[in-house]
Amino acid sequence: MSFNLNGSLIPVRVKTLGDIKGLSMSATIKAQLTRELEQKPTKVVGPNPVNKISKEIQAASMPQEVLTRQLQLDPRTSQYEWALDYSNAVPGRKFEIDCALVTYRCAIEVDGWRNHGSTKEAFNRDREKDYLLSLQGWVVLRIPAGLIHKDVRAASERVVRFLDVWIPRQQAAGVGTNAIQ
Repeated sequence: MSFNLNGSLIPVRVKTLGDIKGLSMSATIKAQLTRELEQKPTKVVGPNPVNKISKEIQAASMPQEVLTRQLQLDPRTSQYEWALDYSNAVPGRKFEIDCALVTYRCAIEVDGWRNHGSTKEAFNRDREKDYLLSLQGWVVLRIPAGLIHKDVRAASERVVRFLDVWIPRQQAAGVGTNAIQ
């Protein structure tokens, strides 16, 4: 879900009121999260005019939400519509892409040891996901969660450098000329 803090949508991974209790943040933000959760939760998609992400919000958010937010704020990537937890990339499959630039079929997966490398099964699931996405014409860019936590701007710079190569190739192939599918 995301919540409005001084006119800015801030992504935070909470689904129930109980999730809010475990967050370490100010009572004001917890109260606002509670109010937002009682309303319809929304995902963050598209550009937003905020210039920075507060450390408090960054600490309470999942790394893919922080990276998506940074990409929305970066003037080089803010014109694109970023989908958080996109689930329609492979028909008949129920996995999500952490951050997707759907128009150009670019999947950004945030890899952390806890969810993506702790077991052989998790590693193999990620390789299967990459394979299925590539069959549908997607490219997968994997960003370490640790890099996002350490320096989100360096992580977003990797994405920018990749898109500088990927998007012209997609446009030359006629991809991205229509609205999001």
